[in-house]
Amino acid sequence: MTSTKSNGDYVVKQYEEWWNVNSDPSTPGQRGTIATLRRARNTTDILMVPQALKLVTRFHEITDSHIVTIGVLSHVRENSKKPIMCDLGVQPNGTKETAKLKEVRFRRLIETSKRDLLDPMRRLIHLNNNQANVHNLCRVLLYWGETIKKELIYQYYGVAQFHSDQENQITTQ
Repeated sequence: MTSTKSNGDYVVKQYEEWWNVNSDPSTPGQRGTIATLRRARNTTDILMVPQALKLVTRFHEITDSHIVTIGVLSHVRENSKKPIMCDLGVQPNGTKETAKLKEVRFRRLIETSKRDLLDPMRRLIHLNNNQANVHNLCRVLLYWGETIKKELIYQYYGVAQFHSDQENQITTQ
């Protein structure tokens, strides 16, 4: 029996591979797919795209999270090394006022329900010049909940490194 973590890793990997293939403009027919997904107004429009439907039906359970992930990924044009909140949040030696994503909007995002993430997350991608760490973004969208929200808070306020150091200490003791 596979663990939840390895199953989650498998699902995230499937989305990453899908993004790699579909975001490559040299792949025949993919530019039209991504353009159609970018114009999608809601999850129903996303499911109307055959490549999106094909991806979500690989999994036993089709949820809004799966569909929203495809819709948001279609707006990512470049895979970044850092998680998106590290780019948009409070920078080292910066203040809340200098963050690209203002704290009020960040708080609103954290309060957003899983099924309503499509538009706010697309806005974040655009705010970050269409860049995101695809692996991290997939995890956030697919597993939105208290744990993910806490990770985003650490990243936004620039304490992500501190948090991961503490986590490493806990697991090694």
